[in-house]
Amino acid sequence: MLSVIAACVLGGSLSALATAAPPNILFFLADDMGYGDAGYLSVGSVHGKLLTPTLDKMVDEGMSFTDAYAGAPVCAPSRCTLITGRHSGHCTVRSNGPILGATDVGFPSLLRKNGWHTRHIGKWGLGGFHTGGSPLDLGFEYYYGQLDQGYCHNYYPDHMDSGQILPNGTQTTTEIPIPANVGASRASCGFDLLKCAWSGDLWTNETLRFFREQAAAGPSSPPWMLYLSYTAPHAGDIGSDGEGQPPVPRISTSPYESRAAELGKEIGYAAAVTAIDTQLSLVLAGLDSASLTGNTVVFFASDNGASNEGGHDYSFFASSGPLNGFKRSLHEGGHRSPLIVRWPGHIAANVVSKQQFAFYDFMATVLAIAGVDALPGNATDGDSLLPTLLGQPQAQKAFIYHEYCGPNEDKQGWGQALRIGNWSGVCVGPKPTAGWPVCTAATFQLYDLETDLAQANDVSTTNAAMVATMLTQMKTVRTNGHYCGEPGSGPAPPGPPAPPGPPIPLNQLSGVWLQGGKAKISISVWPNRSVHVMSQGTCCKWNTATGTVSADGTQISIVATGPDGFSTSEIGRVVQSSGTDTITWKTTSEPDHHWAVWTKPASLERECGRGAWTHVEC
Repeated sequence: MLSVIAACVLGGSLSALATAAPPNILFFLADDMGYGDAGYLSVGSVHGKLLTPTLDKMVDEGMSFTDAYAGAPVCAPSRCTLITGRHSGHCTVRSNGPILGATDVGFPSLLRKNGWHTRHIGKWGLGGFHTGGSPLDLGFEYYYGQLDQGYCHNYYPDHMDSGQILPNGTQTTTEIPIPANVGASRASCGFDLLKCAWSGDLWTNETLRFFREQAAAGPSSPPWMLYLSYTAPHAGDIGSDGEGQPPVPRISTSPYESRAAELGKEIGYAAAVTAIDTQLSLVLAGLDSASLTGNTVVFFASDNGASNEGGHDYSFFASSGPLNGFKRSLHEGGHRSPLIVRWPGHIAANVVSKQQFAFYDFMATVLAIAGVDALPGNATDGDSLLPTLLGQPQAQKAFIYHEYCGPNEDKQGWGQALRIGNWSGVCVGPKPTAGWPVCTAATFQLYDLETDLAQANDVSTTNAAMVATMLTQMKTVRTNGHYCGEPGSGPAPPGPPAPPGPPIPLNQLSGVWLQGGKAKISISVWPNRSVHVMSQGTCCKWNTATGTVSADGTQISIVATGPDGFSTSEIGRVVQSSGTDTITWKTTSEPDHHWAVWTKPASLERECGRGAWTHVEC
């Protein structure tokens, strides 16, 4: 039987931990896997429960959590909270699209400064190389994976981004070709997609290679932290950035093949969830083979609530379990996550905890496990989970906070979610274009999760004092996010003027530009210096933009619009260097922080031609 605890003394000792050799740390992240997809949290549907035998085994061997939360109801801001320890009311990245920057401090940099080897394999989604927001910029010493969030939709990419920080501190980056995936399609990948290379298999193989290196290096090698982030079961495609049922390989040998007629297209999602569980099994077996299991803390979680995209219906397998909502919801189903932690000899086995946890607690937790006292002042919003993990008494978190633009509750609006104890408050209002107040008592919903986990009964009218408390905290717990139409807090102080570059012919700006190694943007410049921009695939949160270019061709100003009323004003700085044109983009509300870099090599120009909107391979 599983024992349920909030916090109890199981014999662990923080003082004993401080004198022991530091452990290795592995954070394994699934993408869009719902709360109810994990076996220990599943309530099942008429189609039964999805199979997650490795997660079930981790539950038996470690501590699992019922009240853990991702950082946000979508990918990028959730990962921002994980890396920086800041909740979504303080994070630089609060929606998909922006990237981290020079002012962001990541836990990998703090570990690395204290002698740890830090490594990231898999999906990043917070900035490309040399932008200030790459894995290397945030302190990961080595990276292998897909940097661009849209590119991650491609389960069979033709290259992997790779980089490392050299001993002298310089960064070296490259793209590693994947010949099997050139021109990948369902036809070219063949039966069960076995002629192509799935990103998940490549990342697992890279992880196992790293474990073998560690085993060969012996106990004298420094402790390591590995952030291993997969893309399944997020919607995806074969050879493009499209979003359909997750195209994992080997469906014919999955445990669902005999039920193909019953499951229909949903067999893809079922196979993807179990495929992630299988990858976890391979990773844990790799730790065993390298004799690393006993001194490695393993975390498993998902980055947000259940997917309802790519033709998948989250209710088919009851992927949110008993919760209300799904990915992009501010209700519990949008951001609650499975969380399982295993550390043999330190974390008691077969324990389920009600201790609350959010992704922004991971920074404090990982530094505490590592014995690193490196957090200056209020550098994190999080609390260390280590006392609970070691069976020590721990007070419940004071609150858990989320915010999001265009949530499922109101695609044209903005909202917040706050949990205090067992009280859950959800408040959605118009976009904050006029500032505060946005959320008011008139639109506030209050739930008692102790008796109403499904958030079916709004009790705000009978608990006015709690509503008032939460509204006050929702206003004071956050800072201006410069997004979702929120007015700026005042103009940023001007920086030093950029040295003037040589004029750039306007016709040279027209054509196809690249972000993340793929052609995704078309720019057309007219003789009157007006500009029209179109994005293809998922490079940007917006679809089209219009604006103007300066007379010398070195600056482009645009206003871009996208789905669900999204809009942004941005400035691009154009530079020519060594045969490559580059545009570095910044939002007008954050002129000191750039979110993307577009390039147009001369070789691409010769191949695709100027001014033509062409297919993605250009």
